[in-house]
Amino acid sequence: MTEETADAVDATAEADATVDAQGTEATAEVTADASADVTAEEALTVESFDMEKVAEMIENSDLGAMEKTLLANGLQAAQDNPELLEAFLTRAREALGMPAN
Repeated sequence: MTEETADAVDATAEADATVDAQGTEATAEVTADASADVTAEEALTVESFDMEKVAEMIENSDLGAMEKTLLANGLQAAQDNPELLEAFLTRAREALGMPAN
């Protein structure tokens, strides 16, 4: 490999790394913006369920440590089963003092 070819390969690798880093940052910003757009009540519905937001709501609540753990773990386990998720979301809304849907 000539020196010019090696320099071109290095430049390409650096450009790829820069693009990857920028893409990752942009994706994180879009995800954060989308999460910010979901209200607390919406996050506690099957249609708009946002595990990160709900987990944060539970963690920042006045619930006891045991109840926080049970709710968070139950929601985590149920998030791929809509029927089970609805049951846990109902329990979470009740525990957090939010109206039922």
